[in-house]
Amino acid sequence: MRDRWVKWIYAGLLMIAIPMAAVGTAADTPVSSSFLMDDRLYEMYVNDTPVGVFAHASNGLLLYDEMVADKLSDQGDSAFLDNTVYFRETADKTVSSEESVRAALDRELVVKVKAWAINIDGKPVLYVPTDEDAHAVLDTIQAPYRQRVQNKGSELTGIGFKENVTIEKLSIPHDQITTDMAYAANLLSTGMATTETYTVESGDDLYGIAQRHEMTLHELQLANPELDMDKPIHPGQELLLTAVNPMITVTTEETYTFEEEIPFDIVSRNDNTIYKGQTKLLQTGREGVKEVTVHIQCENGKETARDTLGEEVLKAAVNEIKAVGTLDPPPVDSVTRGDYTALSRSGVQMTPWFDSAQYIYPRGAIAKVTHVDTGITFWVKRRGGHYHADSEPLTANDTAQMKKIYGSWSWNREAIIVQVEGSSVRMAASMNGMPHGGSSIDNNFPGHFCIHFLGSYTHVAGTQCPLHQACVRHAAGLE
Repeated sequence: MRDRWVKWIYAGLLMIAIPMAAVGTAADTPVSSSFLMDDRLYEMYVNDTPVGVFAHASNGLLLYDEMVADKLSDQGDSAFLDNTVYFRETADKTVSSEESVRAALDRELVVKVKAWAINIDGKPVLYVPTDEDAHAVLDTIQAPYRQRVQNKGSELTGIGFKENVTIEKLSIPHDQITTDMAYAANLLSTGMATTETYTVESGDDLYGIAQRHEMTLHELQLANPELDMDKPIHPGQELLLTAVNPMITVTTEETYTFEEEIPFDIVSRNDNTIYKGQTKLLQTGREGVKEVTVHIQCENGKETARDTLGEEVLKAAVNEIKAVGTLDPPPVDSVTRGDYTALSRSGVQMTPWFDSAQYIYPRGAIAKVTHVDTGITFWVKRRGGHYHADSEPLTANDTAQMKKIYGSWSWNREAIIVQVEGSSVRMAASMNGMPHGGSSIDNNFPGHFCIHFLGSYTHVAGTQCPLHQACVRHAAGLE
């Protein structure tokens, strides 16, 4: 018998009587006809499940052996069946057809193999052939996070799983085992992807949508291949968002040392030689540099906690010093922020953002903006920004002036000239007209807008907007 694990149970259930052929004796003693006839039937059970009725139990056993051998024939030496087989005498049923018995046995006979289960919080989620395979799958899941820490230049101080992950040897149906280890690792680390539809609202931009839903712009583009990333989106437009629900969470701890800018302070000094509302730059501010060492905890590469271990100043910051006018202006105010006279286009410079413009127009600075095509002017204040200047209209009146240009707020690019208060430099620039992000001024403008200069980037590092750069050239009179 090929089934090493079959348990035959007869005791207390039946006595199988196999009729014997009549054999003549010397006295030719007649054999009773009641002895030769056997009307008993036998019902066969596999794992307490009835599978068929036979005139002779041996018929059932022969069919059982045949099907067991067939099921094990192509499963390898490690496959087995673990069944309990027995018979009971019955008088109320008829002999089963071979077809029905085969169908019942096919359902009941389950080929099993020894496998190693990967359990997550006590629940088996995956079965692999060996203990080595199980550990290899878990190592594969952790490998990208080890590499991420290494590429970052951090020191990995700990790696593990947030869940309780254990490995256990079990007997399972052979068709539940996974032999593709790459598939196994991907299943545990990504789980099942889900998709939802997002309807664009007023003020939305692609960067903000991706950030709020923990996606990159590249992932958003992959989910929406027809989307033109260079064109503005509009309210009511529908975008597909994808999310993954990993079955397992890799935790890492690392020590990271990096350099960080020290912001400079702006120091104001009263100057009675210049008019009120005017300023004069006396000393250019420069950021300092400090070395910071932190302890970082992450889950699946996303930072969850950060503690500062130490700081060392490498270069001290230099304060920006500016003179603030205290002199009463003459009766005709032609230079204060109330002046909305258009700036002359002559002498407009294409000022590189990273080399010059970001220092001429630093955070907190106030500037006069002239729209090249209409001559409309308004005043702005730089709120922040690293790749370009995030700016806000200075007052509600300035917001109203800006809105004359657009009619209704939009992402359209417009050529402008920017002259920072206290500076004689006229800089060619480009702006959009859509309030977004944070704000800090009570000016009827719900957010800030972007001003781009020569060579400035969008929110994605290293990416320039061709339309903004074309407007910069137009503002300089080159197009």
